[in-house]
Amino acid sequence: MRVQDLAIQMTQRILEDLFAAARAMPPEKLEWRPLEMGRSALDQLQECAQALQFAPAMIRNEGSLVLTPEFLEQARQERRTWTALEVCEQHARANALVFYEAVRALPDSALPQLVELPFGTFRMSEILFGQYWNMLYHYGQINYIQTLYGDYKMH
Repeated sequence: MRVQDLAIQMTQRILEDLFAAARAMPPEKLEWRPLEMGRSALDQLQECAQALQFAPAMIRNEGSLVLTPEFLEQARQERRTWTALEVCEQHARANALVFYEAVRALPDSALPQLVELPFGTFRMSEILFGQYWNMLYHYGQINYIQTLYGDYKMH
């Protein structure tokens, strides 16, 4: 199995798990913020869906990601319009297809290539798993939020 195929397989699985956990939440809890300070499950789903949109540019190495305050604010404003779980899921699935296409197209010879990002230098092989890692992290956060309102079942 190619590393690219494994990255796709793992990302597909966590995408399913992430949204299954969110669908298990009562709708009124999707926007609940623990202690009124934490991030809501919906906010985390919005981020995961949008992050998939930016990943192909990193994989194609189309220049470094420019994370200016203006860019970040524009991205936040865009994803805040995705106010329902179903809308986040639609964006995530559509963006994931483009992500998978970019991963599949990456030649093995590019895996050791170094890519400069604003938050560090990474091998391309590491970047392929970035979306998996991000969604896995937020999956854990959503499961933790569920325990805070009394749902102890792992979804």
